[in-house]
Amino acid sequence: MKPIITRAASFVLASVMSLSLTSCDLPYSSPILSASPIKLSGDLIRDIDKDNNPDSIAPDEEFTASQTAFALHLLQQEAAQNSTSNLLISPYSVMQALAMSAAGAEGETRNEMEQVLGGIPSDRLNAYLHHYRTNQPAGSGCQMLTANSVWYPAADSSVIIRKDYLSRIASAFNADAYQRIFDQSVVNDINKWVNAKTGGRIPDILQELNPMTRMFLVNACVFDAKWKNKYKQDHIRDDVFHAADGTDQTVRMMNSNEKYALTDTNAKGFIKPYQDGRYAFAAILPDEGVSVNSYIAELTPERLQSIFENRKIAHVATDLPKFSGDYKTDLKESLAAMGMDQAFDYDKADFSGMTENGKCGIFIASVLHRTHIEIDEHGTKAAAVTAVRKDVSAVDPIDLYISLNRPFLYCILDLQTNLPVFIGIRQSI
Repeated sequence: MKPIITRAASFVLASVMSLSLTSCDLPYSSPILSASPIKLSGDLIRDIDKDNNPDSIAPDEEFTASQTAFALHLLQQEAAQNSTSNLLISPYSVMQALAMSAAGAEGETRNEMEQVLGGIPSDRLNAYLHHYRTNQPAGSGCQMLTANSVWYPAADSSVIIRKDYLSRIASAFNADAYQRIFDQSVVNDINKWVNAKTGGRIPDILQELNPMTRMFLVNACVFDAKWKNKYKQDHIRDDVFHAADGTDQTVRMMNSNEKYALTDTNAKGFIKPYQDGRYAFAAILPDEGVSVNSYIAELTPERLQSIFENRKIAHVATDLPKFSGDYKTDLKESLAAMGMDQAFDYDKADFSGMTENGKCGIFIASVLHRTHIEIDEHGTKAAAVTAVRKDVSAVDPIDLYISLNRPFLYCILDLQTNLPVFIGIRQSI
């Protein structure tokens, strides 16, 4: 996967889950192996056909409602823990990694994970995700690229990975599987994989290896798109952004006239579709006196979905600041607060669907998540496909002026499903 590297509007995400094995056996000791890395081809899953016609279900109301709920609840938990920080998460990436994990969970662990991931049974969710992943744009003006992998120790008798589990994730997620000596070299290999799959935007995700770690499930995705009509240089000026901490920051503000408005009882926003018309940048600005954190805390999935679905044709004058940045977090606490407790509990976690060893103390130790974003004048703009949507075609035009000169909520929105694949808060520039 070679993403197009531009400075247009790039959203890059790598998500890593580490499943750790504790007291069932002694810590893993690296065997003596050839210095050559063990390749997937000809070794681990040579008898597994990734293209064996996995179940695939097109997104429908069940899927979009469940994914909107997951995205919003995860954002709310992260915002509660980082009340003054810029943050950006990819529910899409986190969902991929967690769904690969849920495919190996059993019992109450599986039930809890299914509920947190939207309430859809794991096998059915995987069928939805397969269709969603394999129908992403890959053109030069807009692309959404996804890669998944599983990593586990070579010659380690304490963890024998089930072939039927590898088959499921290879089929549903096109996941590569790598056996490695679990020392610092596996950290280096995973970081190289992440760096390659994100086109160098995220050079690493791990720093060191816990000696008890027995598996990594990794997702990396790249969103790279251009505005259909990029900003003209005479529409870019110095302006002021009023940051959440009370300071005023000088920013390069880009102004344009847009075609679609978002409205809510105490907020307003706009949509700016990308070149292919499938995806759009969407921003929601709370009213004066309403903090972005309090606004997000009161949102419900149904309300957020309604905001996107009921977008209006309008003449919208907009100001969008240039910004870039990185966000890195461990989502473990947020996911536990959402109800996924057992997966993180050594005594209760049941991932026996992954290994031949039964439960054997394997549990999720961390859910590392890192994002990178760049937005400038070369981005993308509205496309015609949204103009013929029946939910907007009958709405009378309105006039709005929206300046993103104070903290705001934003996302990368799939206009076909109204799902945010990336969602974040900008508190400062």
